[in-house]
Amino acid sequence: MKIMLTFRLIMLSINTLMAFYFYKRFIPLSLPIFKNKIILWAYRLLALFLGASSILYMLLREQTFSRFFILLFIFSFALLIMLFLSSLLNDLTWLLIYLWQKIKRETFSSSLKTKISTILYTFNFLFIALGFYGGIKTPSIKEVTIPISNFPFEKFESLKIALISDLHIGDFAQKDFCQSVVEAINGQNPDLVIIAGDLFDRPPYKIKDYVAPLANLKSRYGSYFVLGNHEYYVGADSVKKLISTLNIKGLYDETVQIGLPKPLFNLMGVTNSAWQHAGKISVNFRSANRGRILELPTIMVSHRPNVAVTEQDRIDLILSGHTHGGQIFPFHFFVARANQFLAGHYKISSSTQLYLSRGTGLWGPPIRLFAPSEITLLTITAE
Repeated sequence: MKIMLTFRLIMLSINTLMAFYFYKRFIPLSLPIFKNKIILWAYRLLALFLGASSILYMLLREQTFSRFFILLFIFSFALLIMLFLSSLLNDLTWLLIYLWQKIKRETFSSSLKTKISTILYTFNFLFIALGFYGGIKTPSIKEVTIPISNFPFEKFESLKIALISDLHIGDFAQKDFCQSVVEAINGQNPDLVIIAGDLFDRPPYKIKDYVAPLANLKSRYGSYFVLGNHEYYVGADSVKKLISTLNIKGLYDETVQIGLPKPLFNLMGVTNSAWQHAGKISVNFRSANRGRILELPTIMVSHRPNVAVTEQDRIDLILSGHTHGGQIFPFHFFVARANQFLAGHYKISSSTQLYLSRGTGLWGPPIRLFAPSEITLLTITAE
């Protein structure tokens, strides 16, 4: 409760600052149009509403309000972020122009400044549209091939894994989104489906109908799930109970073998700390190694990518989510610094690789900017 209150206070402060910056900087208040008091007050009320939008959303989402109002506040919060980034971009552009004029000792004419303003506001519109388009578009299939040296394949054999993460089913992404993801995965005929955490964004009892389509996932070796940090926020025990009814096997610090008629590899699912966000995430190998056949290669599924794994742990591949690939540029840089990785395929040691999904859904504002959502189709081959 204390953590959520602190989070809401931080969000209120950030939103207030973003709204104030947008109000002061996006459109110069010195323009003649703002001499009209009605227009001036309408602009002020817009900034106030956008600044309060995420707080209203967090307060009202616990109440019985219509989806219309929830979406109104979600998209208002998203619009505030995009307008703030646009205002920041405009100011940086004008700062560069000012420095250019100082260095070259020349002054731009009023007509040239008007043209630059027109170009900037046109770019702002396209910038905002691109962010919203990325947020609402259906996640695309991203195909990745990863060779693993000791995989027991014959020549020309391979394993197809459909990896999804961070669906955040709840207020924004609901049953129709979940159904579209299931259909996309089934269309790829995978050998195995892995859900790498943060499937839930609301308590399971409220959204059990939304996630029901996951029971229809089809693959040769079944579907597997690990907990993400959001599962702890909404109730991990309740999540585990619901997952068990969806024809999905939960892996909670445990290992199973995958393959028929004989096992091909170990699939290990590990549980991350709910609140640890920085540094290496510890792994309970004492529990996770139970049932593991050390002679077989091992694929570990961990919601967070920055797990503490050494060469002695003999992990061949780690599959993760959590970062959303940054979700909204330019926050990519902060996300990468906080998690040590951003998205994609990494070689983290001579014996261990990592594939980090950008996520299939999104969290918070329905925006994705230069970080498209994905359903990853991994083809594992013998090196």
